[in-house]
Order: sequence, then structure tokens, then C-alpha cells
Amino acid sequence: MPDTYPNFAALAAANTPGVDYEIASRPTSGPGQLIHLAIHGGAIEPPTTQLAQYCAGTGGAFYTFSAVRTSGNSELHITAANFDAPTALALTAASSFTVSWHGRAGASPLTYVGGLDTYSAALVRQELEAAGFRCEAPPASSAGTEPSNIANHNARGAGVELSLSTALRQAMYLDADLSLTSVAQPARRTQTFYAYAQAVVTALVVAMAPAGPTVGPGAPRPTARRTGQPVQMAIPFALAADGSLAVVQDPAKATSDRVRALVGTLPGQRPMRATYGVPTSEVLFAPDPEVASAELQLMVRDAVTEFEPSAVITTVTPTIDFGLGLVTVDVGVGRADVPSAELDRYQTVSVAVGGEVAVTVS
Repeated sequence: MPDTYPNFAALAAANTPGVDYEIASRPTSGPGQLIHLAIHGGAIEPPTTQLAQYCAGTGGAFYTFSAVRTSGNSELHITAANFDAPTALALTAASSFTVSWHGRAGASPLTYVGGLDTYSAALVRQELEAAGFRCEAPPASSAGTEPSNIANHNARGAGVELSLSTALRQAMYLDADLSLTSVAQPARRTQTFYAYAQAVVTALVVAMAPAGPTVGPGAPRPTARRTGQPVQMAIPFALAADGSLAVVQDPAKATSDRVRALVGTLPGQRPMRATYGVPTSEVLFAPDPEVASAELQLMVRDAVTEFEPSAVITTVTPTIDFGLGLVTVDVGVGRADVPSAELDRYQTVSVAVGGEVAVTVS
């Protein structure tokens, strides 16, 4: 069905912001930046707005046009090749990498991966398939390869377009509920939402990495899966000095960062993973310090065994200030995949629950 409006100016002239649609955006922070777009957000193709915002993180660039009517939201759809909202065009032009999020009909969980950035698209597809998500090349009529498509409006003239089927998007929310009320609540997201987003972000970290040495003419840049080099987003989420996603490639630091996040999280704080974390606050009600210390050591070891089996805990040294209600935990962290002698060079993760977090190397 053809669009009601040929461009954004016509749509804006006939509709009211805050009543028919809403726009949210965050600008780029430097050269080489990535932007996530959801031009059919809100009730047009839910939950593309939420996916774009989540993958952009707290500091990344994004833009979303969200339809918020009680009905008739499909009338606010403008095809990607004609979507020319000034803010969206300006933000995308200032970026080097683009992911444009879309939804499409489909009773089978499926992602069509398109766009002119074929290298990044291939990495995204590789990571999604490795995570168990089915992907296909889009039909020629909706491949996202028109130069005028907003996904390709960045500084490189090439972006990635992801089109998620209805069934896949429904799997991301409890009760398959894609209503505006449902998708606006992070607590209603299923693990599918987070696994999908993590796969996309992991692929983009590799895609945005500086080109490494090639082996022969035209050889592709090495990816994490080709080289075996681990790539992990920085914990907590951060941006590098050049505006790209901050990553960790040192296996020891990656392990200790994950343990730090685990120990510093109370059960119930992580959406969809209610048992993730260590209930450190419970030890403040133990009958005496020795009992509290013993209980906390057991809690940390049990949590690491369950959630971070790649880590080896060499020491757990808790300090409990009952007066301040503060628990400080020093955890010696090693890697399970190294010889036992390597554990002598473990990292110490210091977590002040309720306060600051610091890491030192022993």
C-alpha cells in the first residue's frame, strides 16, 4: 500500500507533534560515530524505537520517529527512501555507521539484513546466526540499497538495514504483546530482546574497529570469530575517545569486569534475570561479623559458579561496616582456561556495594 505522505514535510503539515507522533534523538559525539535509527517507531513497527535506543546505550547517537495515535498509525509510515526529516538527515550525515531498524510482517522468526554496508551487514548476520537467530537476504524490492535510503545517508554512503518479522518481535516481549504500553516497559522484555541486541552490538564493535593487516589483495578485515580474539563491550557501557563503542579484548580484564558487575548487582536489579547478582545486603542482618563474612564468601562463590563459570575465584575478602550499612568485597579473579600457575597473577575486583567500584591488579 502506498504511503499517505510522500515526505516528512507533508506529514508534519498534516499532523501534530505530541498527539500524532513524537521524535527523540541524541547527536553524535565524534568522528566515526554509529547512529541507530527507528523511523517507523512507536505503534508503526514496534519495538524498533526500543531496540534503537537500547543498542545506542546511554551515550550513543540515535533517532526515532514514533507514531503515538490510538489508531491509524500506519498512515504515518514514510518509506526509508523518502524519509527526509531534517534532524534525522543531519544526524545520519554526521555519522559514519548506521543501523536502521524496521519491522515487517511474518509468522516465522526472521531478520532480513540489507543495506549498502555489506561488510557490516555480513558481520551482523554472522553474529545473529551464531546466537540462534535466522537471517536472510531481503527481497530486491526492499533491500535497503537505494542511495536515497536514510540508512545509506551517512558519511560513508552505506548503512545496515535490519527488518525483523512480526513473530521475532513478538518473541521479544511477554505474551507477544507489542502494544505501546507493553513495549515501553523494560520489565516486559524477554531474554530474546537482550540476546538479539547483544549480537548486533557485538558485530558492530568488530565492524567499527580499525582495519587490521590483510593477507593478500582484497582480504577482509579479521573478525572476532575468524581470529579467535575475544571482544566484549566495556562494563560499564562507555564510549572510546574517538566516539566508538569502548571494548575489552584482554581476556583477564573481560573476566574480572563481568565478575565485578555480578558482585555489584543485587538480585532483582537485572530485568529478565531476577536471580542474577549477589544478595550482599542480606549479610548486614547476620548475627555477628564472622557469620556474615562466611555467608558472603559462600554467596559470591555460588553466584560466580552459576553465572560466570569461566572465572576462578581464588580469594573472597569481605569487609562489613554495620554502622554505615556498607559491604566491601575484594574478590581474587582468575580464568578457568589457563594453567593453575597463572592464577598467581589474578586480578582483584573491589566492590563497595552502595558506593564506588574499583579494580586493582595484584
